[in-house]
Amino acid sequence: MTCNEKKKKLVCHYNTDFTFGFSSSWQQALLLQATSICLDATHCVTNIKNGILYTIVIRHPLTGTGCPVAFMFTENHSMYPIKEFLMFVRLSIGLQAIRKIIIDISATEYNAIQAVYPNSTIQGCLFHVTKAWISKIRILVKLGNIAQNLQAHKSIMTCLKSMMWEKKIGEFTRKLKPDFIANTNIIQLSVGRMGPEDRRRRSELNAEAINEKVLPLLIEQAEDSQKRNEVIYKVKSFTTDDIIYNIIVVEDKMKACDCSNFTWNNIACEHMYLLRRYNRNIAVFVISTDLPTPEVFTDNIRTEQQQQQTIEIELQDLR
Repeated sequence: MTCNEKKKKLVCHYNTDFTFGFSSSWQQALLLQATSICLDATHCVTNIKNGILYTIVIRHPLTGTGCPVAFMFTENHSMYPIKEFLMFVRLSIGLQAIRKIIIDISATEYNAIQAVYPNSTIQGCLFHVTKAWISKIRILVKLGNIAQNLQAHKSIMTCLKSMMWEKKIGEFTRKLKPDFIANTNIIQLSVGRMGPEDRRRRSELNAEAINEKVLPLLIEQAEDSQKRNEVIYKVKSFTTDDIIYNIIVVEDKMKACDCSNFTWNNIACEHMYLLRRYNRNIAVFVISTDLPTPEVFTDNIRTEQQQQQTIEIELQDLR
């Protein structure tokens, strides 16, 4: 192995395999400011067989977008080139510590990071984690037909995504063991015949799966209605950018949403639960169960009985 300190190049030879890495001066300056990085692997970038391009990406401090700061090309698929690449970043560039490293679902990358940055937190890429979940769910969850499978897979993914952003291990475990397993059993037993409570729970899970950081982007400024004590919140669709739903709030209680789910089912929709996450002071819509008290019917019955008795007495007097 040779390393040119001035140009920051890494050249390694593993028998017949070749590894080459580099980083320019302006990239090194940005990398030294970073506390979190992403290690991304791209296959089939050249006509060289088994070639892999590893890229270290950071969030640019000015633009807030991803910016590549170091590269490594290798033909070796073991952890050793990745380890040498990270050692190059640590010793030659000078990045001694990293708070968090985001990687694909790769055991080789995980082991290499543990060897060079043992105190760093390793986080799986959201896209690759979701892809791995979907692949595993398709293998393990198989119901009667394709339609039932798709519905169950979607519901299970919604449950998993609602727990993805949980920061406390204890809370994640609590949700995983009773809640997720119970919800999975309900999904398997009730696929194709969802009741009101199932629809409400699904709406709640869909809202919980949304990253908290994007809530201000989905919910617009509230507007005062022409009616007294009424406020209208605008919530963007979860799936279509140009669709906005209006939620009517009266005295900090949600009364209605103009989405099809609420219109047809008259239960709290995912937009309402998302608004509650955004503003905890607003209560979610609840179906009113107010019924006339039994005394009202009792009084009516008594009145009719008394009237009947009065009529019978009057008839007896006439006789």
